[in-house]
Amino acid sequence: MKKTGAAALALAVVVAIAALLAGRPVLLGNMHGDVKEAKTSCTTVSFFANKGDQLRLSLASSVQSGTLGFVLTDSGDNEIASFDLAKASETTVDVSADDTYTLSARYEAFTGKFDAKVSKKR
Repeated sequence: MKKTGAAALALAVVVAIAALLAGRPVLLGNMHGDVKEAKTSCTTVSFFANKGDQLRLSLASSVQSGTLGFVLTDSGDNEIASFDLAKASETTVDVSADDTYTLSARYEAFTGKFDAKVSKKR
């Protein structure tokens, strides 16, 4: 009887851990910038996503000077979405095709910091 109870408890623990892990997002990519002198450039991160995936974009910035914007494009360089930030933003984007996508941080005469993370639900 004790073996059956221990086996049931072990199974319950395994199921609980699997449920927790299944709900956690999968990180697809991230980027970070810390620009100390005015610079015009573009930083990118590319990742593959499947049709129907819901991407979660977590964007944050601290702009000292200049401009900063984020753009999500597909492999054909077609713009899927663009984001101008105040300080921080979290948004979702639904993917309509299996493709390689690129998130770009485009900045002009920029000094400051930025962080971006792209994830999707499991």
